[in-house]
Order: sequence, then structure tokens, then C-alpha cells
Amino acid sequence: MKSVYGKQVEVVAFAYTDEGDTKVTIKRTDGKKFFRNFRTVDAHLEDALSSGELKK
Repeated sequence: MKSVYGKQVEVVAFAYTDEGDTKVTIKRTDGKKFFRNFRTVDAHLEDALSSGELKK
């Protein structure tokens, strides 16, 4: 987790779920992969913001 802490990300796609949540697909702005395997990662926006995983 330390490898992605403090890194800037860009939202490349978003969608609304049936429950009313916002699902976002993010990628790193420096072009590197998340955890050496994933170009993009999906996250539930509201949960990620409230837990501190993502910041505005």
C-alpha cells in the first residue's frame, strides 16, 4: 500500500450503481501500474472518500 500512498490519480470512467453509489475507474497520472499488475482500479467513490483511501 505504501507504493500508492500520496500518488495522484485520474478518473477515466464512472458509472452509477443500482444502489445509487458511484463506481469510478482510476489510473495513476505517472503512468505506472497499481501494485505492479493493474493499469486501472475500480472504486466506490463515496466509500473511498469517507475512509480516506481517496482525497479530492
